[in-house]
Amino acid sequence: MSRDISRIGIVLVVLFLVVAAFPARAHVALGEAGHTPAQPVAAAYGNVPLLFIENRGQVNEAVRYYLPGGDRTIYLTDSAIWVTLREAPPATAGQRERVPRLAGGWGGEEGAATSAGRAVTLKISFPGANPDARLEPLEALETRVSYFIGNDPAKWRTDVPVWSGVRYVNLYPGIDLEVSGRGGVWAWQVRARPEADVSGVQLRVEGAEGLAVEGEQLRVTTALGTFRLPLLMLDGAAVPPAVVEGKVVRAPFAAPGAGAAAIPAAQSSNLLYATFLGGADNDWGWGIALDGAGNAYVTGETDSTNFPTTPGAYRPCHNGGYEDAFVVKVNASGSGLV
Repeated sequence: MSRDISRIGIVLVVLFLVVAAFPARAHVALGEAGHTPAQPVAAAYGNVPLLFIENRGQVNEAVRYYLPGGDRTIYLTDSAIWVTLREAPPATAGQRERVPRLAGGWGGEEGAATSAGRAVTLKISFPGANPDARLEPLEALETRVSYFIGNDPAKWRTDVPVWSGVRYVNLYPGIDLEVSGRGGVWAWQVRARPEADVSGVQLRVEGAEGLAVEGEQLRVTTALGTFRLPLLMLDGAAVPPAVVEGKVVRAPFAAPGAGAAAIPAAQSSNLLYATFLGGADNDWGWGIALDGAGNAYVTGETDSTNFPTTPGAYRPCHNGGYEDAFVVKVNASGSGLV
């Protein structure tokens, strides 16, 4: 396709996304105009809210919602929030990164892969919290996510809902926890009813080498460096200073009124869809184009023996050896392979 993508009002970019929970695969993202394919993909994602993707069976069943990212992935379960931090391996000029296989993991996918760099997983939980707290999503975004992983269509997940945030309802008696974000910034806030006692709210951080409160942030030291979390926002209540005792942070609140603007109002994303495409091994997307109807054509190469194909494909399986080329046509909504 010779059509200049920027002339038709949208930008379609292909990126190679590697996270601890997923195999290496091509990731097709459709957004509004303003970035060219040559620009860093991170810039395109920096202007949209955090995407809280609902788990419809595409990852481990313990995960309810999750936020994939370039150097970290956040998983929300009923009893804890898990953060996987990754270190990108040093790039080798003229060579693609070879990604080793990793069985198991939060992705729950056989033959899942992770980056060749190191990874650290943090578990954030709430001592003394209600073990039966209910998770409910906040405002629905227009964005939809589809997963065409492997060559078994029964395991594909299409049009997965995306939300602006998640609420832990009645995490403590009379206290909810809302998690949201915008522009790649994590934000969380305690919603306490007038009769609620917030003195029992605590954070436990496991997997870290050290914790320290610095201003309105919790500095988490890991083997990969420093990871910073904002302290919990709490409107209209005086709280004592946050104190770290081992792995636990007591009174983990920012000063009243501090950084309240960090909790944004939900807004629609300008990302229309994101589609994960690939198999259990290494996949690379090298070229992309759109036709007049908005269908996306993706070309690249794959090592995956289970790369997704459709009936009538020229060759429906990997041919052995090193890489095979692929050509995939994705429909205009990103919800199906044509």
